[in-house]
Amino acid sequence: MLPSRLILGLEGDVSFQKTIKATQQISSLSIGQTSYREMVEYFGTVRGRVGYSVGNWLIYGTGGFAWTYDQFTRTQIVVNPLGGDAPEAK
Repeated sequence: MLPSRLILGLEGDVSFQKTIKATQQISSLSIGQTSYREMVEYFGTVRGRVGYSVGNWLIYGTGGFAWTYDQFTRTQIVVNPLGGDAPEAK
């Protein structure tokens, strides 16, 4: 709290868990059989606050943003689908 009764705050966090993940296998005539895997490598948030103290009351506003970094992998299980070759993609 500043002498002018203005209140400032900042908070942030980052997590490197690698525990949020999913795998799905898909099969179709056009792409063959593939496996898709997604894993959240890390994510975080940053938030700021600005307020003003009036007697026993606090009027404030807050705002911020969040971000994430994901890894997405496609693995071709059956290479020759009906009608041709499926391209390898990662």
